[in-house]
Amino acid sequence: MGIDLFWDGKEQNVLLLEFKGKWTWDDLDAVLQVTRRICLERQRQIGAILDFRESKRFPVGAILAGPGPSEFFQLLKISRNGVENGPLVIVGMRGVVRALIDALGKLHQGALNNVRLVESMSEARQIMRAEMRQRPASVLMR
Repeated sequence: MGIDLFWDGKEQNVLLLEFKGKWTWDDLDAVLQVTRRICLERQRQIGAILDFRESKRFPVGAILAGPGPSEFFQLLKISRNGVENGPLVIVGMRGVVRALIDALGKLHQGALNNVRLVESMSEARQIMRAEMRQRPASVLMR
């Protein structure tokens, strides 16, 4: 699987998804099923960090065709607990996908209020600490 899922800290209130090499929409769907269950089972807000620094590329179909658009938007809601979206920080997102996320944020005011794009894990954790008071990682799925 090209996506690893961890708790990012002993408080278990922030999920860390590490996208590595070539991953598929099926990989993402499997991880999303696990994260949906976790978020719905918890009685508190969950944050998520999506780390794309070691991802070679988005799968075929990217976010414009095939399963891409719906899976991509589910990814942006990964930390949803049934009531609200928790904070979401995306690390290492570049190129067309980053430009598309920026454009979506401008087009749909408020739709991506919980999403931040950063270049490093230290920036991502700093944002999460500010939002959720948490620390650094425990494995859920490989």
